[in-house]
Amino acid sequence: MINNKQKLSFLQGYAWNHAARVLEYVLIYFFSIFVARSLGPHGNGLYASIVSISQLLIAISSAGIDLALNRFLPQYLESRAHPKINYITQSLILIKIFILSALGSLLTLGWADVQTLFHLDSPSKQFLFFIIAYASLRSIQSAILSVWVSQLRTKPIFIINTVTLSVQIIFIIIFSSNGLLLNEALQVILLCSTLSLTAHLIVVRRYIFLDSERVNLRPIFIFSGWLWLNTLMEYFLGKQGDIAVLGIFGISKSEIGYYDIAHALAQIPAFAFGAGFAGITISMFAKLASGQKDKIKGFWIKLTSLVSQISIPLYCFSIIYAEEIIALLYSKEFIPAVSLFQLLLASRLVARIFGGGENAEALLSLRAEKSIFLLSLYGALLNIILNILLISKFGVLGVAIATGAVIILVNFGSWLLLYNRIRIPLQITNWLFTTIIGFSPTIVCKMIFISPTMNQLILIIIFCIIFWVFGIWMIRRLLFRNTNLFNLTD
Repeated sequence: MINNKQKLSFLQGYAWNHAARVLEYVLIYFFSIFVARSLGPHGNGLYASIVSISQLLIAISSAGIDLALNRFLPQYLESRAHPKINYITQSLILIKIFILSALGSLLTLGWADVQTLFHLDSPSKQFLFFIIAYASLRSIQSAILSVWVSQLRTKPIFIINTVTLSVQIIFIIIFSSNGLLLNEALQVILLCSTLSLTAHLIVVRRYIFLDSERVNLRPIFIFSGWLWLNTLMEYFLGKQGDIAVLGIFGISKSEIGYYDIAHALAQIPAFAFGAGFAGITISMFAKLASGQKDKIKGFWIKLTSLVSQISIPLYCFSIIYAEEIIALLYSKEFIPAVSLFQLLLASRLVARIFGGGENAEALLSLRAEKSIFLLSLYGALLNIILNILLISKFGVLGVAIATGAVIILVNFGSWLLLYNRIRIPLQITNWLFTTIIGFSPTIVCKMIFISPTMNQLILIIIFCIIFWVFGIWMIRRLLFRNTNLFNLTD
């Protein structure tokens, strides 16, 4: 059984981690909405292309280090071996810095070719500087955040990220008083990323600058090596990889701008509730796997059911009211993104039958990192092949079709891998009931209010939430009579 101390640390860690990640996402998303509305579809597409290149550098420099810290540091925390923790943290961050230096040098030498490859319509060296600087700041910071998450101490993340992102929004408002330029947006992002990293370094200095005790890093390198490859595959499975492919194929920056906002919006339903589990769940799964493997199955069932019951109604609402959501957040200039948004939402809705990111984290705790990498490799290759086949015929819609299909297949693959190890059940009944409950009020409201006003939309949202809460309570009564679904750690 999981003791009360473990329960409390998990729930506290989740609460702060969730608050930090949700608020961070809200602030970043507010910033991205402001940028998209100010720059328009073409400017937002160029901005997304630059960020995509920077994200590729982050993926390459990750080296699997962040998840490795989440996976191995809890073992040393149990024995209070702080000098060993210092050594692991210092060594892995130095490795990141070395990789980032090499990548920055290579990118600088080949910048002209990169511009041509991605059809960037500006020769500005400022884009190059932003890509290298932003990738370096975010990559190093992500490793530091993993140190906190591995301890289930996520309160510092909440405080620092909230303050620095709030400052970022204030700066962008000041800069945009006379009309926002792309270079100004990039400058604000770099300034606040620097402030954030500095603050995290100060708070976590005991692990970075104090004495250390040598540790055999070979098991960590083996573990992180597979994750490194998996992170690279995930880049090509996600939005940034899609944007990179669209840029290479010379798709207009306006269409890239549409895809950027559609993909970002489609991630919100799952993120709205599940954000706090990132990093926290792998640490909890790791603790269960070290001595209580029979508990992994029960924890996965409760976690997956809960995430599905929260996210699926949001998917259903967003599919039905896609046009209203995009017009409200981004203006009618972005209405062409509606079909992309709905397609991406539908694929994620179907994929929830098999679970989601919790599958991979459970597999990592069972030392199945090689299997996860192979699954991501197959998914990335399939995504690239489908993109090549479909972009020429359907344009940006082809990327959405390819991404949606691969999301479903990869989720099924991760569930199958987990089923072969611990015989987890398929979530068909829970998914079906939750989907019916999710669509029922939204479809009825859409039939009554075909073109709702703002006040009507607010009332519709309130009505749907009340219906969903009652419906989810009924599902719990029907499917989970003998267990407390919300007490995840029982």
